Amino acid sequence: MITAALLNEEVRLRAFLLAGMAQLAYEAEAEERSLRLLAWGLKERRWIGAPNPAPHPTDTECTLIEGDDILLFAFRGTETDTTEIRNILDLLNDGLAAQGIFFGTKVHSGFAHATLAVMNVVAEEVETAGRDRAVWVTGHSLGGAIAQLASFRLCTLGRAPQGVITYGAPRVGGLIWKASAAAAGLTELAERWVNTNDPAPRLPFTIQVPIIIPLSPIWTSVGRVNYVDWPHRTIHLDHVDPVDEHLPTTDYTDHAINRYKLRIWQLLSPEEKNRLVAIFNPILTWRETAGRLVRDGIIPGPGNGSLRAIMDNIFVSEAIDPESSLRVFLTRHF
Repeated sequence: MITAALLNEEVRLRAFLLAGMAQLAYEAEAEERSLRLLAWGLKERRWIGAPNPAPHPTDTECTLIEGDDILLFAFRGTETDTTEIRNILDLLNDGLAAQGIFFGTKVHSGFAHATLAVMNVVAEEVETAGRDRAVWVTGHSLGGAIAQLASFRLCTLGRAPQGVITYGAPRVGGLIWKASAAAAGLTELAERWVNTNDPAPRLPFTIQVPIIIPLSPIWTSVGRVNYVDWPHRTIHLDHVDPVDEHLPTTDYTDHAINRYKLRIWQLLSPEEKNRLVAIFNPILTWRETAGRLVRDGIIPGPGNGSLRAIMDNIFVSEAIDPESSLRVFLTRHF
């Protein structure tokens, strides 16, 4: 079972687990979300969805997860399938890069609108369900930006979460935002994970051209940076590097939440992996899990060597015992 103590004490294990929760926010089927959570002794308290009409269209979505002593908000990021109207709303929202007012500070207007669409519900749930639980907030991409802003508001309400863990989150505001986040206590709670060449955390660019994006000349980030250095197969905690922080990149494959989740898993120590496998109680079968991986494009589909890819995934562990290796597969791809 995932507990408050585990999330509070183990930075790298927490990173893998919350990356998985951020990934769950993209899962449209409630039953599948529930089964994947049950394997960790958790359940979905509710699905928060708030389509917002013009003039500020948003389609903010969040899965609210609860355990014995934790309450976790996982915000969905931008969907890229533009055949669905809700995904077009996401993209429009991302593009509103001028800074506007948000509870006494200045932030990305599009991210602010997306957060405001669900903020009342989030605050109510923290006040009721979160009273005797450690509250965590996570999200990937746009979801990471919303996670930061929602957590900032909770801080100003005197209901600060235990931590805010984001993956591939873009910059939310500028120097005013940075000062406000520090004053509210958010900076010390925020933890940003950045994958090697993910361009999203470097956007919007630090210096904008005011003529193109009015009133938005400066952009910056808040919180600790944990950097997945894949070329050197290591994780740098509390990473500070001006080049990594500001140099633009273009490898959008590094932005995928599954890329974050699996790379963090692969960089865990054998002891850390064993600890996760020990507390994981598989509910879905390997066939069901493999079917989801094919559906999501993580392994090839029928006719493209999918059986071999599945078996390679299952037996990638160093474990000799096939049953143990299967548990590793199911844990890694929960």
